[in-house]
Amino acid sequence: MELTIIVPVYNVEQYLRECLDSIYQIKNIKYEVILVNDGSTDSSYKILEEYKNRYSEITKVVDKENGGLSSARNVGIKEAKGEYISFIDSDDIISPIEFEEFFKEGQKLDLDVMVGNMRYLSDGKIGEPLFRSQDIKDFTVGKGTKFFLTLFDGNKCFREEVVDDIYKRD
Repeated sequence: MELTIIVPVYNVEQYLRECLDSIYQIKNIKYEVILVNDGSTDSSYKILEEYKNRYSEITKVVDKENGGLSSARNVGIKEAKGEYISFIDSDDIISPIEFEEFFKEGQKLDLDVMVGNMRYLSDGKIGEPLFRSQDIKDFTVGKGTKFFLTLFDGNKCFREEVVDDIYKRD
């Protein structure tokens, strides 16, 4: 198993199908999806069960009492079997092709952490990356001090959220 995608879910019925549809379009990665229902009171859990039935060979649904986003992610980590872990928020969508390319490049380089970027979708159009840096043009792989200096430089070229990054599980 190359990748575990963990999706924490809490009362997002209006966004959930679009999020999950984008994830299940991934084709060139051997992956599993762990859907963690964090005590939703809307129809989110019913939607999760629908996707579990549709993609039963790669989907696990965990139902738990509401404990918050970190709690739901931690439950997903305990269930994960992939070499890498990715967190996708249930009100976000991914570009499956870009996600695959990003993952495969990081996997090929045997990175411990793949730090991504996000773009907003507005009026059906995908915007530019949210954060840029002049230094980022030549910065594709960073290790140790160089990585951390670039990560936290004054240009704010990376975000600190876990949702746009991929991590080695170990």
